[in-house]
Amino acid sequence: MKEKRILDFAINESIPVYGVCRGMQFIAE
Repeated sequence: MKEKRILDFAINESIPVYGVCRGMQFIAE
């Protein structure tokens, strides 16, 4: 659910933001 919200936020703001969040999540896991 949280990831969905991040995705929506990224689309509304900018795709690069989602890329950073995705990268951070990847590192976290």
